[in-house]
Amino acid sequence: MTHANAGRCDRAATATYEIWVLGHLDDHWATTLGAAGLVCLEDGTTSLTGPVIDQAHLHGVLARIRDLGVTLLALRTRDWARADWSTVSGGVGAEPSHPEP
Repeated sequence: MTHANAGRCDRAATATYEIWVLGHLDDHWATTLGAAGLVCLEDGTTSLTGPVIDQAHLHGVLARIRDLGVTLLALRTRDWARADWSTVSGGVGAEPSHPEP
């Protein structure tokens, strides 16, 4: 049996995402990208962290990053209905680590 709401995202399911890009972004991009945190790392990358309410919102953030012309290095979600980390490449429960540029 399938539910009519299958595949729909509940607003209460907001997740915190971390996104890494190549290069250092100025602080003002945090507001534009909706990031609660923007950190320029010593390895020449920038880490953006912030809440994402649904997949449409995530795609909007990724489109803005694309439009900036910076290289997307990694994306992962954390604390979405579980205490452990989930990574795109590592799967549920993978240990968090800074992605290799």
